[in-house]
Amino acid sequence: EYLFLMGKIRVLEKDLFDYSKFNRLMENRSVPSFLNDLSDSKYHGFIIKDNFEKGLRNYIYFQYDYFRKNMADTAILDIFMIKNDILNYINYLKDFKKDEFYESGVFKNQWWKVNKLPPFFVKAEYRLKKMLPQQDVANAEERIIEKVCMDVVCEEYLKSIQSNMVLNYWKFMIDIKNLLKNINHPQPRYYFSGGNIKESFWKEIKIGEDMPDKLEAQPYIKEALKENSRIKWELILKQWLGGLIKEMRKITFGPEPIVSYFLSIIEEAVNLNLIYTGIRMNFSAIELKENLNLTYV
Repeated sequence: EYLFLMGKIRVLEKDLFDYSKFNRLMENRSVPSFLNDLSDSKYHGFIIKDNFEKGLRNYIYFQYDYFRKNMADTAILDIFMIKNDILNYINYLKDFKKDEFYESGVFKNQWWKVNKLPPFFVKAEYRLKKMLPQQDVANAEERIIEKVCMDVVCEEYLKSIQSNMVLNYWKFMIDIKNLLKNINHPQPRYYFSGGNIKESFWKEIKIGEDMPDKLEAQPYIKEALKENSRIKWELILKQWLGGLIKEMRKITFGPEPIVSYFLSIIEEAVNLNLIYTGIRMNFSAIELKENLNLTYV
């Protein structure tokens, strides 16, 4: 299976936007000129069918769906796409009816229209009811719903992933999410499981001026500590993860380049959305460049 997909991946990688392409896009001073610059890109056919943001998301799903149909180990992509399903579940609980509130994800058949939960969310809902016995699940905080669903993701998907590089990326990603939670929220009650650092550790500490020894030893913390202002840490940590995406691309055979490409187009879409929004708000090219994550390229 990978022999067939590797050839396609190497062709698709050539269409990833490089630094020069992003620099050209940031020089646009109007939305029409920005969109015109994308008219010869892989996104064009998707953007003209929908609004800009939805067009980007549809392209990501298009590639995900193609890879998934041609892979035996689908969990290795599902763990990164299932965030759409979690958002769908939250919107379902909040009784949002309109189609625009829902995104294509791992689970098919528009289950939210027929009120039939996929087994994954049956399990998550059981957990939520045990956690909140005195409360209607529909009234639970979104961050609690997300936390429980992410716990189920770890249990259901991580055990079948054989790639150490992909597992390491996931675990570091979870650690970074928990780190930012700890820094940005005075008293977060819930952290994600599935990282290198146990959930219980995050609950016991509050990061102040001094960094706990256990964290100081982490490679992403060493990178972040080069910047004095913690305001910039989120971008620095995303850029550090981008370096891991780039490393996966260097593997000559296996699932890693497929995951790398998939994560790259997700980051690419984030950058394009940032530029699109920035142009609408009259941000300069310099201001936009300061906020882009391009380390995955």
